[in-house]
Amino acid sequence: MFENFFKLFSSDKSTGGVAKDRLQVLLKMDRESTSAIPEDIMEKLREELMQVINKYLEIEQNDLDVKFERNTDSEGRVSTALVANIPINKAKIKSK
Repeated sequence: MFENFFKLFSSDKSTGGVAKDRLQVLLKMDRESTSAIPEDIMEKLREELMQVINKYLEIEQNDLDVKFERNTDSEGRVSTALVANIPINKAKIKSK
């Protein structure tokens, strides 16, 4: 599985597309594993999310909080959610 993750680092896709693909791999890894996502991968994800979001919004990068939450429903099904707390200062206006 990790070989698929590392292939994502050498992609010709846009930053947003790469970040989306990496997030999907992380979610799949998290669903298949009872262990936490490694801190170095979480930091890389955090950095990439900041880059993508910063294209459109002025954000407080030092206060960005990204984490995964795992929940089990009453039927025993496990779901994982990406939770991002992103303090936004203002939208960036791009002229055409």
